[in-house]
Amino acid sequence: MTQLIISVLFLSVALAMDAFAVSISMGMGGTAYHRKDRYAIAITFGLFQAIMFGLGFLAVGFFSQEMTQFNQFLAVILLSVLGVKMIRDGFEEQLNDCEHDSCQYETCNEDVCRRTGKKRRLSLKMLVVFGIATSIDAFAAGLSFGLIYSQAETGVFAMIAIGIITFVLSLGGAFFGKKLETMIGNRANIIGGIILIILGLQSLF
Repeated sequence: MTQLIISVLFLSVALAMDAFAVSISMGMGGTAYHRKDRYAIAITFGLFQAIMFGLGFLAVGFFSQEMTQFNQFLAVILLSVLGVKMIRDGFEEQLNDCEHDSCQYETCNEDVCRRTGKKRRLSLKMLVVFGIATSIDAFAAGLSFGLIYSQAETGVFAMIAIGIITFVLSLGGAFFGKKLETMIGNRANIIGGIILIILGLQSLF
């Protein structure tokens, strides 16, 4: 039992790493502007990881493990497209049409920052796209896990652990990314975009 718990914890942290890195990128890109957005990111990533893992666990009898390799190409496409967009936004000319001398951050009600031109609202579409991109590996992991552990309660335990750990790490990543965005400004978009592209490419290897 102890060995199972340790294995699940290591697996949970490993699967959460992509979500952690992407949440940092989202914070740096300005989409985790409000506190509620950071929690929305963490909840979405945690749910997607847990659900995709569960689907993989249940699909053991229907899919071969080799089929999941094609999922990596989807992750590459999604993360690369989002990364390129963030880099492009980072090179766009900054605006300075704000009436305040310093950024108001949490108390600002503008949908688009009048100082930098960045969007300050996290859309459901963006959450879903990032959720899928970061949880594709979880499906393959669930499939592999199901080949080793067939008990339903073991799969449920792993799903819960993966969801919670992904939530915690993603929340921390979003807060950290927001801090970086505050410190380095528009360059954070460029760095965040590069991180997304690297994450996409590394999933091929």
